[in-house]
Amino acid sequence: MASAKQYFERFIARLHQPEREIPSNVRCLANLALANFDALAQTSRHRSQRSAYLAGLVRPASDEAPIAQLRRG
Repeated sequence: MASAKQYFERFIARLHQPEREIPSNVRCLANLALANFDALAQTSRHRSQRSAYLAGLVRPASDEAPIAQLRRG
């Protein structure tokens, strides 16, 4: 039986298939979630823990990326 991380890795692979035409900002967020999967998996939906954790990851990443790249899809 595959783990949640393996399922997510397959999902990421599908996001990167060119014929799917997934916006780059969606792929970027998914890659960020995968890179931090173990810590993210320790959070819960209770009191928006998971959302707050993701937002904390996105802020520093968005500070490093060019604004134009973040706005493109």
